[in-house]
Amino acid sequence: MSPADVRRDAGVTQVELARLLGGSQRAVSHLEHEPNPRVGTLVGYLEALGGRLQLRAILADRVVELQLPAATGGRPAPGRGGQLPHGGPGGR
Repeated sequence: MSPADVRRDAGVTQVELARLLGGSQRAVSHLEHEPNPRVGTLVGYLEALGGRLQLRAILADRVVELQLPAATGGRPAPGRGGQLPHGGPGGR
């Protein structure tokens, strides 16, 4: 399921999500079409939708959950990696 599918399934529009993130609809669209989004950006995106991101490493002999940065209260993580591009706070 893509980030856009998750957002639509939550019944949230790009404009509504942009408002929650303090960014623009264009930035949300860009993120949803980004083939390689930053983990911090996805964390903020999903937190704004009321969710969280889990990462698991699947190794030959075990599966381990990777630890993510602390929750950021529904906003992208600080620093460039957590910002929405093109119109998000501090975006390019």
